Amino acid sequence: MTLQEECSLSYYKKIADLSDSHGVYLVQHIESKKIYVKKVLTIYNADVFYYLKEHPIKNTPRIYEVVEDADSLIVIEEYINGHTLSELAENGGTLPEDKVISLMKQLCEILKQLHNTTPAIIHRDIKPSNIIISTDGLVKLLDMNAAKWFHAQAGQDTTLIGTVGYAAPEQYGFVASSVQTDIYSVGVLMNVLLTGTFPHNRMAGGLLGDIIAKCIKMEPQERYQDISQVLEALQATQRKHSLQPIKLQHYTLPGFRSHHPLKMVAAVIGYVFIFVLSLTATVETGEVYELWLSRVAFAATMLAIVFFSCNYLNVWDKFGLSNVKNKFLRLLLAVLLDIAIFIVGATLPVLIKKILFQS
Repeated sequence: MTLQEECSLSYYKKIADLSDSHGVYLVQHIESKKIYVKKVLTIYNADVFYYLKEHPIKNTPRIYEVVEDADSLIVIEEYINGHTLSELAENGGTLPEDKVISLMKQLCEILKQLHNTTPAIIHRDIKPSNIIISTDGLVKLLDMNAAKWFHAQAGQDTTLIGTVGYAAPEQYGFVASSVQTDIYSVGVLMNVLLTGTFPHNRMAGGLLGDIIAKCIKMEPQERYQDISQVLEALQATQRKHSLQPIKLQHYTLPGFRSHHPLKMVAAVIGYVFIFVLSLTATVETGEVYELWLSRVAFAATMLAIVFFSCNYLNVWDKFGLSNVKNKFLRLLLAVLLDIAIFIVGATLPVLIKKILFQS
């Protein structure tokens, strides 16, 4: 590290640990007060980072400083605020097909820029936690730590790197990584977003099923040969999707969205339990209208609590819960809103009675 490089880095003051074990920190420039991400990498391709610093890729974090120091690489890059796909999937379980198509089209556009460099840059770590939806609604691809140049003459990767489940077979040392390596991971990612699990557990059906199946072929030459082909397939699928009169998957009830047998059985039991309680509920007075008013209000209240708790139709977005990153705080706020729903539901029959019969 030169004296000038050391001086440049000294302007960035650490303010938080994002992942101390992985050498990722939140830093603030002491003059501009802007927030950045600082990474101290031990496994890296320095040439890729130097290239990206001089040739920024749209919708990836802008790189401002790249400094080699002994056996590590120090990178200062743009901090992007938003929610990762892993957080979105965690909040809502799975995503509807039209949403997945929209997200994957944006991801393909980013990968297209990387793959069109000379030589191509292979990301090699496509997964939900490395894809963020920024506050302005755009898909951003993070973490170039595993990225490398594509070399056609290379027999196999010299460093085995990637994430289990998302990594293509060639990343385990059989052949060299290529653009088909990222295409494989995109296929797995689509399957996880649609079904909540990996293809070897359950393959996605629907309009995206065939695209996913081709993306994740074992042999790279049997997959799409470039990311533009995946993008074209997604665009064609989106056109077919727009012709469907009703997008029923989007309205699937909580408990049935993941198609997991245990969850569906639990959901059936839960819904039956709510309706049985509703039909057997009694009131102190003998008025028939009061009895049925109370029963309907109870059923509606319990269903509202279930739908809200399960983030049905992304209702959390309306209350700002999806923007709360702290899981404990998000859960606490959800519970408080559930209590508010219960209180409203409990008082609703009385209010309706006053309005209709005592006005």
